[in-house]
Amino acid sequence: MAAIDKTYTNKWEEYCEYRDWAMGQKFVCPNGDIIRPIDYLYRWNKEDFDGEKYRPIMNTPYSLDYFLIKHCPVKFVHDRLREVYDKEYVDSIVNGTSEWDTFTKDGKCGTHFKVKQYPRFGKVNRPYKCNSWFVTLEEGCGENLWYDEDKNRWTWRYELHESGRWTSNVAHIKTIGALKRLLLDWKLPKGTIVKATGRYTFDDYEFLIY
Repeated sequence: MAAIDKTYTNKWEEYCEYRDWAMGQKFVCPNGDIIRPIDYLYRWNKEDFDGEKYRPIMNTPYSLDYFLIKHCPVKFVHDRLREVYDKEYVDSIVNGTSEWDTFTKDGKCGTHFKVKQYPRFGKVNRPYKCNSWFVTLEEGCGENLWYDEDKNRWTWRYELHESGRWTSNVAHIKTIGALKRLLLDWKLPKGTIVKATGRYTFDDYEFLIY
């Protein structure tokens, strides 16, 4: 959710209702990350709502929004989420038919890694050794992968089934072996074609996960 899409309230009672609910909640994402709604809640005091001033109480990522739509019983939060997302998307989450709910790898994850295309400049002629790789899934979805430097892992930008945490759109990885390990750890479906674009023109790799 973007900064302009924060959740607001002008009532201390509503703030407390959500705070009290959020304190005891945690959600486990399919990738194992744990999301705690209370971690995203801004701290306000009762006097901050004097005169019924509207206050932003949280700015949440898509992944938490999914869990809030599915599990949060607080009405003003639901009302705000329905303002931000279209009715079809919200209803699909409530009904269990969303992309989050139906996404599956069917147990057909690739365990091998093959280089289909090397950079036009060979390893010897490469002018820059500490590479910054921008990675794209070319087969099936054409989706960019974003990178969480803190956890050394990938995530999809639109967070179909991940927790949606990232710090950069590039991964600073020095060797192809390290890049290979990260891609295999991500358990991509067999047949996925991955393109890793380097810093310089024609500094591109293409991999097949099988």
